[in-house]
Amino acid sequence: MKLKKRIVGNEWVNRVIAFFLIAYVRFSYFTTRWDKEGLEEMAEVVAGGQPVILVIWHERLLMGPYMFDTNAGKVCSILTKSRMAYLGTFLLRHLNFEALMIPPKANPLSLNREVFRRIQNKQCIVISPDGTRGPPRVAKAFPVVWARTTQVPIYVCAYAVRRSFRLHTWDRSHIVLPFNRGAMLVKRWDETVPRKASADELETLRDKLSHELNDVTDEVDRRVGRAIGTY
Repeated sequence: MKLKKRIVGNEWVNRVIAFFLIAYVRFSYFTTRWDKEGLEEMAEVVAGGQPVILVIWHERLLMGPYMFDTNAGKVCSILTKSRMAYLGTFLLRHLNFEALMIPPKANPLSLNREVFRRIQNKQCIVISPDGTRGPPRVAKAFPVVWARTTQVPIYVCAYAVRRSFRLHTWDRSHIVLPFNRGAMLVKRWDETVPRKASADELETLRDKLSHELNDVTDEVDRRVGRAIGTY
């Protein structure tokens, strides 16, 4: 067990794993024929100086970075500290993302302050609202709270591919196979979060955000011929 921990915690080993992870993700992305909708529209908004909050289910994070054009603006992905998240930071930085690692039991007020600071500096925020332990496809309130305070728009994002396999993790993460057909969809959430929204209003909006993100995810599944709701 001690030897395993030493191997897992070895920086060189992690960098080697990250190298192969990046290579696999790049190969799978560029050998997949993608049908994309909404990505350019969001990039235009960001390029105009408007930061946004992007939400995507944890199960679909692998190709998520390819849905944001870093030439349009700065972006930071919020990750809960874990070994998989640490490996993910290598991919994010390779694609010009910043990564903010937070402890599993981080103080919500401290996280909120950091997010508000970044948004004030015109940086976009990416988060999986059901991470990091689920339940899957049930959004937490963080994105709605951030939108209430900053009054920036929320964009819901999803992708799907015709062929993939799924990990035996809490979220059943999708691993994209190469030489595939895929769909990416980015949509601005139509709901407005009032600056003085009550706790009950926030809960209602949180539930609506979950439904909207599920609808978008089901839509990309439908476009590539996958069964709907198989998560």
